Amino acid sequence: MGFHTVAVSSGDSKRELALSLGATEYLDASKIDLVQEFDKMGGAKVIVCTAPNPKAYQGLLPALAVDGTLLLLGITLDEARFNTGKL
Repeated sequence: MGFHTVAVSSGDSKRELALSLGATEYLDASKIDLVQEFDKMGGAKVIVCTAPNPKAYQGLLPALAVDGTLLLLGITLDEARFNTGKL
């Protein structure tokens, strides 16, 4: 469908799996600033976050493109705070 699929995880352990499942790029969140990387790509139209940890997704709002969507799957009851000032 023309999407550029970017897989994100912390560490290299999931790189090969992500690429074999169709990701066109893999970003290691433990080594780079995700917001800067997504900004270089023009922002993300959709971010699907499956990490059940608020620290993994709280900082992703600025990585979205204009009219982008953050879809949270697998969230927990832990408190999560979002800085909506950058929306």
